[in-house]
Amino acid sequence: MRPPIFIASVTMNTGVDMTCVERLKKYEKELKKEQGSPGENIVTVSGLVGVGTTTVAEILSDELDFDLVSSGQFFRRMANEKNMELTEFFEKHREPDDKPDPDILWDRRALDLAYTRDNLVLEGRMTGPLLCDIAQARVLVVCEEKEAAKRFAGREDMNFQEAIRSLQKRNSQDIKTYKDKYGLDVTNRKYYNVVVDNSKSLVRTKDKVLEKVRQKIDV
Repeated sequence: MRPPIFIASVTMNTGVDMTCVERLKKYEKELKKEQGSPGENIVTVSGLVGVGTTTVAEILSDELDFDLVSSGQFFRRMANEKNMELTEFFEKHREPDDKPDPDILWDRRALDLAYTRDNLVLEGRMTGPLLCDIAQARVLVVCEEKEAAKRFAGREDMNFQEAIRSLQKRNSQDIKTYKDKYGLDVTNRKYYNVVVDNSKSLVRTKDKVLEKVRQKIDV
């Protein structure tokens, strides 16, 4: 597996008079003015908790020989710097009055990379919608809830019913967070041009996602 790109910490000025979307649009205009057009062969991978976005992103990175940048890696680094568990980090830093907002920091980082790099896989919940006018391939990974819960239970060492409840809670919270913050539904398929069902075997998923993504990029 190709190692993910090292992601340094970033800072931003979060003006209270601007919404998240307005700030990001303004930032993108600045990037476009400085960099010109976005990079070539930008691939995003998005999906809810437990569907296998990390696995799909790693497959694409390996098979296409693209670099991989993950929002999970970015957030874990930020949490570690504050000596927090990831859950605790999000509970604290997604509060409306807390700044800087980690989601906006990641969004800016994703925009930076999309305008300065070629041949790149960006994995994150909001990355597809954020880059829907930039990335050539925008993958939405979906999975049957029971299958996602089974995999999640094994990964988190919990029983199946606990996993179902945890997944439903986390996904509900995530969907609400992004609706409240950005005014959009990250599960809406209009933001994506590749949809992959990861409910079956990994070999099946691998073949499908590679075939569909290769149709969207120039490799």
